[in-house]
Amino acid sequence: MVFNELQKQKIESLIKKGVSMYAIAQAIGGNCTWTDIQIYCWQTGKMSWLGSKRIITNSLNKLTTATTENERKKLAETINKNVKYLYYLGKEMRNRVVEITKLLKKIEI
Repeated sequence: MVFNELQKQKIESLIKKGVSMYAIAQAIGGNCTWTDIQIYCWQTGKMSWLGSKRIITNSLNKLTTATTENERKKLAETINKNVKYLYYLGKEMRNRVVEITKLLKKIEI
């Protein structure tokens, strides 16, 4: 789904407040689903750590009660994607810290 600028601002604002993706999709309206919101957050790097951790936790909890192999496979894929996303965020934060440290050292000289 393609979002206009107003919708993007609304999504980002609600994500920062910790609103669930399902609730955000309802607020956007139309045929927007929570997966559309998740994809947008992934592509733009706007998903919070807490949001990813919640998705992982919920998926892990559902994994124990999943009855079909297809369900378990989907849950495993969701967990894998979110773990990779958290790794990506951590790596990005580390790169930013390194760059800031370099800039601060240049300023001190």
